[in-house]
Formats: sequence, C-alpha cells, structure tokens
Amino acid sequence: GLPCRDSISWLTQSARSCEVGSLESVCQQLMSLEEDSDLAGQRRKEKALLAKVLQLQAEVTQERNAKRKLQVELESERFELQTAQAKLAQQPGGGEDLLSMSMTSSIMPLLYAATPFEHLAGRGFSSALLWSSTGQPRSPQEDFAMEVRMLRKLWDEGGRKRSQVHGFTLGRIEAVHNHHQQQAFITSWRNMEEQLEHGSPCFVTSLLDRSGEKSSVLERLAQRFHGSAQGQRCRLMLSFTGCSHSEVYPICRSGFQLLNYADNGFFGKGLYSTTYAEYACRYATGELKRQPNEPNEAGEYVLVVSWVVPGKAYPISRSEDYAMPDDLRSPSKYYEARGQPARHLRNQFQAHYVCIDSTHFQCIDGIRNGVEPDYDELVCQDRMQMLPAYLFYFRRS
Repeated sequence: GLPCRDSISWLTQSARSCEVGSLESVCQQLMSLEEDSDLAGQRRKEKALLAKVLQLQAEVTQERNAKRKLQVELESERFELQTAQAKLAQQPGGGEDLLSMSMTSSIMPLLYAATPFEHLAGRGFSSALLWSSTGQPRSPQEDFAMEVRMLRKLWDEGGRKRSQVHGFTLGRIEAVHNHHQQQAFITSWRNMEEQLEHGSPCFVTSLLDRSGEKSSVLERLAQRFHGSAQGQRCRLMLSFTGCSHSEVYPICRSGFQLLNYADNGFFGKGLYSTTYAEYACRYATGELKRQPNEPNEAGEYVLVVSWVVPGKAYPISRSEDYAMPDDLRSPSKYYEARGQPARHLRNQFQAHYVCIDSTHFQCIDGIRNGVEPDYDELVCQDRMQMLPAYLFYFRRS
C-alpha cells in the first residue's frame, strides 16, 4: 500500500509523467486496497482525484489525435492545391509561374476548372484582406499577384460600354471563404456538367434565332467565361452584385436567397447580377433603388463578387421576347407587375442573359451588327449557381 500522507503528491506527479495506461494500472491498485475505516474519507478523495486525472489525460490524448488528423488533412490540401496550380499553369495562356505565387481559397473554383472535382478540407466562413489601394498590409506585387491582377482587370473593364469605371474608385478587395457553400457550389456545378455531358433530355433544346441576334448575345456572354479544360459545357465566370452593408455578411454566411422583390425583376424570377462593376456600384449606392444605401464609417460602399455557373443560358432579344419590341420603354414577356407572382425563366434553361441600355434599362438589340451595350444582366434560377468569393469596397470619386 501507499503512505496516505504522500498519496496526493504522488498522484500529481504521476499525472504529469505517466501515460494513460500507467495511470489505469495505478488506479486498479488503489481500488484493490482494503480501506481502513479511519482512512475511508481520504481514500474517496484520492479516487475522485485519480478519476479526474484519467479524464484529463484522455482528453489530452484525444486532442493530440485530432491535431494529427488535421495536419494530415492540411498536407493533403497543400498537395492538391499545388497539383491544381500546376494543371492551371499548363492551360493556354497560363504562362505565369503559378507555383511561385500565393492564392487565397476564393480562387478554388477556378482551380477546380483545371482539375478533376475532388474534396478539399476547410472549415467555416472566413475573410481576409487581399488587396488595398494604399498597399497596406500587403501589395499585389508581393502576395496573390495573379489573383489580384485578374480582379483588378475585372474592375477596370467594368465601366459603361466596357470602358473604365466612371464615378467610383476601388479601395480594397477582401477574399471570403465558406467551406460548406463552396462544396455545395462545386457539387451543383458537377451535376449540371454531367447532365449536359450525357445529353439529359431536359437540357436538349432548340433556340429560335431568325435574325442571329441571340447567337451574338451568347457570344458576348462567352467572352466573360474563364477558359478551362474542365466544365466546357458549364463554364465559370465572375459577376457583381450591389448591396448594402447590412446584406453582405448574411450573403457570405448563408449565400444568396431567391426572394420576390418589389419589381419582380424585369427579365424573370431569379438571382440578378452583372459583369459590369459600374452598374453594380449604382445599385450598391442606392442610385438605382428607391432608397439610397449608407456607406460605412470610411465612406465605402460594397459589391459582392461571385463565381457563377450560368449553365444553359437563354439570350433575351427584343424581337422574340417583347410584345412591343419597338417600344423601348416596354417590359419583356418575363416581367410581371408588382404584387403578382414573378414569372419563371424560360423552360429548359437555367439562366437568362440580356444586354441593356442605361436609359430605360431594357434589352437592346443590334448586337449582331456591332452595337455595344451599356451594361448587362445575368439571371440565375438557383442559388447554388452563385458562390460569394470576394468583396470589393469602393468610394464615390
């Protein structure tokens, strides 16, 4: 047996130096000792203390095992990311040394476009400063160079008629990442791709295009896609959504929500976005809404920039999709008056795409003859077609 007066100090020393198996052996020895009536209370305290030591030691062991598992997952993710970067570098036009560059997790959908769909570990919603016009805390020349150039180019080409953005100045870019949303987006994209690849009957459609206008509109949409070996049928692009600051973080946490708004949408029921940053900025400030949005304390407004998979997109044209095509103020056939249920997108299509003017914000024809639209609008029927990836903070010039 053990001297009672030294039991507590001995237990403390054992907890620090012994493995769980050794402590269990000691516990069994203590339990087998015949308790004296005079020492019963002391023995009970010793047993309770020893049980606590065993519990804590088991928790430590469990934490160590979990840490080892995370380290293995991290190494696996790093390997897969390097493999994806290498494959992306081999794509046409991918001549930059991508392996020497850092990229945030927001770029992952584009990397998926260059590699087979695989699971990548990640947890929760997070955000990080990717670029700032002040160069603090990092500059695009130092980190995330390729990614920043791609995003800055998207902004620079986002003005009216594909000119530079007028009236607004980009201040900073944040990358956002939500693992659960990203996995759902990738899964939805993969399902769409497989359905189109195998000629699912629901996607076999013929497009009425007497004048060739719709084909020209689709060609403009194709210019916004990112080239890739994967996803040739369901191509990937980036688009802008202007919103208030109060709407940003719910979107990043839970994704876009398909709700009926006051005007029901001019071109059908769905999630609206645009490839023109300037157009989205006008929504973010509230200029094109009934009520202006307030900037943050730094005087900034915000755009949500999302990866989008339009799938099979229907190009809207005045001659085919307007009851009064010559009346530039008239709405399309997919518009429904306020208070009425919104009209669904065209059957067997997953998105609508339309080139618009900045006077009436209606469809503009003549794309086949070289007419340059002011802006565009993309309407997706399902929230899983859009993945929030970046936040663009800007000010009025």
